[in-house]
Amino acid sequence: MIKETWPEISRFDSKRVLRTKAQRLAGVEPQCFDCCVGSCVCFAGYYTSLEKCPRCNEPRFEADPHGKKKPRAQFFYIPLIPRLIAYFKNSDAASAMQYRSQYQHVPGSFRDVFDGVNYQALRSAPVTVHGEPINLPTTYFQDPHDIALGLSTDGYGIFTHGQATAWPLILFNYNLPPETRFHSDNLLPLGVIPGPNKPADIDSFLIPLAEELFQLAAGVETYDVLSNSRFKLRAFLLLVFGDFPAVSMLMKMKGVNGISPCRSCKIKAVPVPTDNGRTGTYYVPPFVDLTGLGRSHEEMMAQADLVDKASTKAEAEMLSKEFGIKGRSILSEIDSLSFPQSLPPDLMHVAWENIMPALETLWSGDYKGLDEGNRKYRIDKSAWKEVGARGAAASSTIPSTFGPRIPNIFEKGSYMTADMTSFWTQFLAPVLLRDSFKDRECYEHFINLVYLFNLCLQRDISAADVDKIRSGFINWVDQYGRYV
Repeated sequence: MIKETWPEISRFDSKRVLRTKAQRLAGVEPQCFDCCVGSCVCFAGYYTSLEKCPRCNEPRFEADPHGKKKPRAQFFYIPLIPRLIAYFKNSDAASAMQYRSQYQHVPGSFRDVFDGVNYQALRSAPVTVHGEPINLPTTYFQDPHDIALGLSTDGYGIFTHGQATAWPLILFNYNLPPETRFHSDNLLPLGVIPGPNKPADIDSFLIPLAEELFQLAAGVETYDVLSNSRFKLRAFLLLVFGDFPAVSMLMKMKGVNGISPCRSCKIKAVPVPTDNGRTGTYYVPPFVDLTGLGRSHEEMMAQADLVDKASTKAEAEMLSKEFGIKGRSILSEIDSLSFPQSLPPDLMHVAWENIMPALETLWSGDYKGLDEGNRKYRIDKSAWKEVGARGAAASSTIPSTFGPRIPNIFEKGSYMTADMTSFWTQFLAPVLLRDSFKDRECYEHFINLVYLFNLCLQRDISAADVDKIRSGFINWVDQYGRYV
C-alpha cells in the first residue's frame, strides 16, 4: 500500500521499523504489561510489584542467557483515548459520530440502545467519578460529543484441539450509526488476554481500561475539526455483554453452577441427587415464582462489600455461596454502569448458542443420556436424517446474502455456528419440522418460540411487543414443562 501511495520512494525500512513509525504517526502505541504465564492475572495495579502469580504461584520472570529478568508472558493493551480523539480530527468520522446526539427518542418505542432505561436515566444524572461529582456542572451525554461505549469479551479456542483459550477485549462505539458500528473497521479492540487458561482475576486486565474511563468521565481536551474548536471529550461505558460464564466472571459472580446462579434475580438452585449421597451439580428448579426476587445495584454492591470485608476465608466463601457474588468487580467502580441492568443477556448466546442447540439435542435423543419418558417430543432418527438432508439441499438455492450455508444438521450439527443456527431456526426449521414430531403440540410449541425470537429481532420494538415477549417466554417455559 505504501508503494502504491508513494511510488517515488525507492527504499523502504524493515517491516518492524515501518510498524513503529506508523504507531507514532497514529499516536497509538500499545502498552505492555507482564502477566501470569497461565493468564491468571495481569501484573498491573495492585499486582504491579509481585514476582509470583498470587493464584498459581508461577514465577513472573525467567532469566535470559545474559542473566536479565524476562517476563514469561505479556498482555498488550491498546489505549482508547488516542483513538477516540482521532475520530474528531477526521471530518467524515466526526460527522458519523453525530448519530447519537441527533437520535430522537420516541417514548414507547425501542430502536436502539438510546431508548433503553439506563441511557435515559443517565441523561438526567450528574457525572460522577468514584461516586463523587466532577467539578463541571454536567450530566451524562449532555454534550453532543459525548460517546457511548459497549464492552464485550468471550473466550475462544486458540487451536482446533485442546482446551486452550484466549480472551479478546472489544469496545463498540454506539455513537456510530447501527448499520456501520459493528463493522470490523469500527470496532475498538483493547487487547487479547493471551491464555491458555481463563483469567482467574479479569479485573487486573481491565485496570488500564478503567483508568482511561475515569479520565474520560472527567473530560479530555480534544479538537473538533467540524467546528474548528476545542472541547472536553467524555466517553461512558453503557453496556457490557458476553456469554453467561464471561459476564459472571466480569461481575465476580459464582456463575450458572452456583447456588445463586442468576445475575438478575435471587432464585436458588438445588443439588442434583447422587447415588453415593454426596452433593452433585446444582440446577434451577422450573416454575418458581420470581415475583419480588429481582436484584438491585445497591443490594448487589452491599453483598459484594460483605464478602470483601469478611474476616476469614471461610466466612467469605459462605457469604459468596449465599449471594452468588465473590466480591466487588472493577466494573462496579464505573459509575455509568448499574448492576445487573447494564450487563443484560444477549440474544445470540441465549437463543442461538443455548436454547436452540439444547432443543436440537433433546429432539434427536442425544440430550445428556435422558430418555423420552412418557412424552412424545423426540423426532425419529429417520425423520431427523431427512430434516438434515433437506436443510443442506435447500442451501444450494438460497442466495448467500440471506445467510451462511447450512450444513446437514443430522450429520454435522456440531459445525453449526450461531449465525447458522439463527438462519436455520427462523427460516428453515418451521418448514422442515412441520410433520416431524409425533405430537403436533411439540411443533406448535417450537413455532411459538420462533415467533418470540422474531419479535426480539424487530428493528422497532414497541412497549406492547415488550409485554408480549415477557409474557410469551413465561408461557413458553410453562408449556415446555408440560410436554417435556
